[in-house]
Amino acid sequence: MGSAFESIKQGLTEAIAHASGQLSTAVVHPPQPMNVKAIRKHVGMTQIEFAAAFGISVSTLRHWERGDRIPRGPARVLLCVVAKAPRAVLSALATPGDGEDASASGTEEPESLQGTDGEARRGRSPRLTTASSRRGKPRR
Repeated sequence: MGSAFESIKQGLTEAIAHASGQLSTAVVHPPQPMNVKAIRKHVGMTQIEFAAAFGISVSTLRHWERGDRIPRGPARVLLCVVAKAPRAVLSALATPGDGEDASASGTEEPESLQGTDGEARRGRSPRLTTASSRRGKPRR
C-alpha cells in the first residue's frame, strides 16, 4: 500500500510543478492542431449546414474555425471521424423519413439494425435546412 501512495504522491507533485510553470519530469501530450475549416470544406458544407448536420452550434463552429477555441473531448473525436468518413457519420446520425431510401445509397443495413418488418431503421442522410429553404416557414 505504501508504494501506491508514493506513486500517487509523486504524480501529484509533478502535476503541481507542471501547472505552476516549474520544470518537472511530467510527460505532456498536447493535442495536435485541427483545421476545422478544412474539414468542413472537405465535406462540402456551409457553416450552417455543417453545424446542423453534426449537432454543433454555428457560434462554436465559427470560434473553432477562427482559432479562438479548440475542440476538445467528444467534439474533437467527432471532427476526426468526420474528416475521415463523413458519409458514415451522416448515415449514423440520419433519422428515418429524410426522403432518401437506404437501398438507394448502396449500403445494406445488417439485420440487427432492421425493424421487425425488415425495414431499415437507419442509413438515411440528414435533411439540411438552409436559410433560403426556410423562407416563409415559421420557426419551431
